[in-house]
Amino acid sequence: MTGDELYESIKGANDFILSKKKEMLAIVDFTDSTGSKKVNEYLQSDEVKAASKYIPKQAVIGVTGIKKMALRIYNMFTGLDVKVLDSIEEAKEYVTKL
Repeated sequence: MTGDELYESIKGANDFILSKKKEMLAIVDFTDSTGSKKVNEYLQSDEVKAASKYIPKQAVIGVTGIKKMALRIYNMFTGLDVKVLDSIEEAKEYVTKL
């Protein structure tokens, strides 16, 4: 996914979450995706922060290397609890585990 496609995907998911206004679990697959300044800025927006209160558990797959470390640092600064995992199976287990 290109940076613009990734932005549109994240924005669409965020809009969906805000329209439902109820808790939901999230698994995000960033495999073969490229970030961008636009994506980074959007992820820090008040709109994303507002939606994050409806996501008690979120897992991300497809993030490796320096991007994985950057996401962990992002978690520390934003207070979000986004778990970086290696497979969809691990992600499903994590978000559904009580």
